[in-house]
Amino acid sequence: MNSKFLYTTHGWTLIAAVLEGATKRKFPDLIRLLISDLGLDSTYLDENEPLIYNRSRFYVRNKNHHLENAPYVDCAYKYAGGGMLSTVTDLVHFGNAMLYSYQYREAHGSQTAQKQDSKTAPPKDINTTPQPRNAVTPTSGMHQPSSDLGSAHHSCNLPGYLKPATMQQIWRPVEKTQHSKDNLYAMGWEVMPEKRKFGFGRSQPFYVYHT
Repeated sequence: MNSKFLYTTHGWTLIAAVLEGATKRKFPDLIRLLISDLGLDSTYLDENEPLIYNRSRFYVRNKNHHLENAPYVDCAYKYAGGGMLSTVTDLVHFGNAMLYSYQYREAHGSQTAQKQDSKTAPPKDINTTPQPRNAVTPTSGMHQPSSDLGSAHHSCNLPGYLKPATMQQIWRPVEKTQHSKDNLYAMGWEVMPEKRKFGFGRSQPFYVYHT
């Protein structure tokens, strides 16, 4: 039996139900907590009742081809897959939070790290040294930030909002989800794995995005 990848908003609605069951909290409350934690001051659930400054409006043409306000749409059923309002600035803040979580590595300078032996040391594929902000290297289709900066300079860095291992899992492409020449799908993100085709002079850096 053949199968193929298709995106569905309803899949994320199911995930929202799972989160509500695990946390015993309503999904909108979880989103508001995330918005508060990340300081996204211009990001909201697209609820009809609250007054939200600078909220964009949608228009339709009536039978006389004149513009008028589009009918109200209740997005509450799909908040996990859409139905939110934000700004470019807040989207950048959110993206930076994800990148920082992905790139963050603890410094080796702590006493705990110095006492680790070969049995308790972290796996070799999880680099625990600090890294520059602009360099990544491939590991099994993913990337680990490089570590050519001294730990003393980064010893005071705060951990990311999510653990690096969590971000690696979120951005790890799922098997059989390739739906174009290069695109793969991860947990809510499109993933473009790093590729180098020297015969064709093509170099594609690793990056992720979401529309």
